[in-house]
Amino acid sequence: MTKHIIDTNFLARILIKDNDNQLDFILNFIDEAVDKSSYLFVDKSVIFELVYVLSGNIYRLSKLEVREKIESLLNLDCFTFEDHKLLLNSTELYAKNNLDIVDCYLISKAIDEDYELQTFDQKAKKVFQKLKK
Repeated sequence: MTKHIIDTNFLARILIKDNDNQLDFILNFIDEAVDKSSYLFVDKSVIFELVYVLSGNIYRLSKLEVREKIESLLNLDCFTFEDHKLLLNSTELYAKNNLDIVDCYLISKAIDEDYELQTFDQKAKKVFQKLKK
């Protein structure tokens, strides 16, 4: 089995569809990879970067739009996502709170794995305490 690690730009092209040549390449690549039972891995750091790209100065998507796009990716069976469940929880927190995606991930992980969150970020601390109850 061939293993591939997928980068942020690869996933951004799927979501934004702003480069037809690259999108065609990606879709063909995925079809071939699935046919060959290849392993397509996405590290959580790629999802974090993708959130920053989508919400940043170029695409300027709202938190809700970012959540919808990221969740559409996370629901694709062709990819294996590191910390899939935590990423889903993180994107939900991200859409509902004035926190960045990494803070949302840390809160989700702390709740899921029974950690105490150590931070000076009062907004993150407040969300964590509310969810922990």
